[in-house]
Amino acid sequence: MSNLDRAKQHTERAVNAAERASNHPWFERLARVGFVANGILHLLIGALAWSLAFGGDENADQSGAISLLKQQAYGPVLLWTCLIGCAFMALWHISSAFFGRGGVDGLRDVSTDDLKEAARETKADLTGAKDQSTVKTLGRSLKNVGTGLVFGGIAVVFAQFIFGKGSNSQESAQNTTATINSLPGGPMLLIIGGIIFVIVGGYFVFKGVSRRFEKDLHLPQSGALRTATKALGTVGYVAKGLTLAAVGLLIIVAAAQDDPHESTGFDGALKAIRDQSFGVPALAFIGAGLIAYGIYLFFRARLADMDS
Repeated sequence: MSNLDRAKQHTERAVNAAERASNHPWFERLARVGFVANGILHLLIGALAWSLAFGGDENADQSGAISLLKQQAYGPVLLWTCLIGCAFMALWHISSAFFGRGGVDGLRDVSTDDLKEAARETKADLTGAKDQSTVKTLGRSLKNVGTGLVFGGIAVVFAQFIFGKGSNSQESAQNTTATINSLPGGPMLLIIGGIIFVIVGGYFVFKGVSRRFEKDLHLPQSGALRTATKALGTVGYVAKGLTLAAVGLLIIVAAAQDDPHESTGFDGALKAIRDQSFGVPALAFIGAGLIAYGIYLFFRARLADMDS
């Protein structure tokens, strides 16, 4: 057996071991803690946004929420719990993208020939190609990778605060915007990024109003839990969507005015809403909605369809 064959054999064993680990019941249970961590963040950001609406000056973003969490009596335990939950949620989505889950194919099941065939069908008939399994697998996998990267990023933020290197989200947003803006074609990249935020925000609003989020859950047939989950999800998704859209608009303004200081992230978006003529009631609604979204995520930790 050649060295190349041995390397392939070891790689295959490692991949199979990783797949077995990702299918272990405890892997899913730990991943569900990621919903709880995300829920805590939104609950605190919502409370900070509510405070902003009535004269507060706290940072209503991830850094403000985690700083507040760190100050609590059991802060270190909560931070570590949230870090572990977000890390496992990130790994859950990445493994789902690669291995597939619940009888659904992942990237490992897509061959080069499948990709070539899907590309040919897309050129020939875009509408028809959308019904092909390869295209669906790629779409699901890209969504899982994106979600995994989001939770991985949140895990990194928790780790920074645990090890005493927490950063200011507003400054990070401004620095990132300035870096991208300095690149060739940077302003256009920022505008595209802002548009993506607006589109994602619009989708959140649509998902809340249409209650499409119910497809992500195993809801009971009736009862208070079903009613509460639907109500919290509707209000929460709308509030989260409006905030994301506001973040996107600030990014677009920063690019158009060549002023990175206009891109101030989540906290800046909320403060920009507060400064409008309708700001106080709008921000109060968004704050309450983010609190509702946080509570919804607690319910989702129990009810989520992890194979969807």
